Formats: sequence, structure tokens, C-alpha cells
Amino acid sequence: MHDELSSANTNSSSPRSYVEEEVAKIMQEFPASLNVAMACMWMLGHLKGEELKLLHTAQTSSLADYYALATAGNVTQAQAMADLMIKTLRPYHISCLSREGKAGAEWILLDFQQVLVHIFSPQARQVYALDELWQKAESISIPASYYGPSDELPPPPPRNYF
Repeated sequence: MHDELSSANTNSSSPRSYVEEEVAKIMQEFPASLNVAMACMWMLGHLKGEELKLLHTAQTSSLADYYALATAGNVTQAQAMADLMIKTLRPYHISCLSREGKAGAEWILLDFQQVLVHIFSPQARQVYALDELWQKAESISIPASYYGPSDELPPPPPRNYF
């Protein structure tokens, strides 16, 4: 299975998207279940998820090795995050075993076997407080480059009028 995780099905004749290219890099960079978790974190950040947190729960939970937590600004954003992860991980033979939280849900749970992804509304994140519940789990650092592009434009270059 580790070999399946390290390379995507490349028989497709269509060019890969930016997201697919970035996920492919991540899937080769980390060990098996961590590469899935980091790919999920990159996608959550790329779609402007907030309060990203990755917990290594292998020693504290029998449910999964990693819990990925993110806050979405609205339901549409949360659904887009979930849909993107399911679609992008499929070529790696990683299927979502369960998806809880459909249209209008305040909390979406995706079960990728060794990785559980939780996408919350800001209110649900406070109510369910999984950050506190799993506080004994090791927190994995998320690279700053995983956060999506900023909407802020860089300042224009200085003009020289003379």
C-alpha cells in the first residue's frame, strides 16, 4: 500500500491541475499516513481554511493516526474543502470511508481511514472543542506555505518620476 500512496495513477491523458501537482509533491514527501494528513492540510489551507491544526493521535486514539482540524468561513467553503479532498485523493487509492455532515452542516467529518478530517463552522469549533479534547495529542507543525494565497496585493513598486 505504501507504493500506492507514493505515486498517483498517471494513466490519465488530461494535464494535472495545480492542486493535483501540489498534492502529488506532498504525497511523496512524508511517510504513508502522514502524507495523507499533510495533503489534507495543504488542501484545507489552499481553500483558505482557518485555525488549521494537525494532531498525531496514534498514541491517544484508536480511531485514526491523525486528526486534521480546520475552520471554514461558511457552509459552501466547507463543502468545497470536503469535495476537493475526496476527489484529489482518489487517484492514490485513498477513498473516503465515511462522510458525515451534508448540505448546511456546521461540522463535516471525513474518514480517510488513518486520517480523520474535521471541518467546522466557527461556532461548531467552539462548541465541540476538539482542540481541548485531544490536547494530549502531539501537534504537528503546518508549514506556512500550506496556507492559501493572500487576497492582499503586494504594494506597488515605487515610481521614479525624475
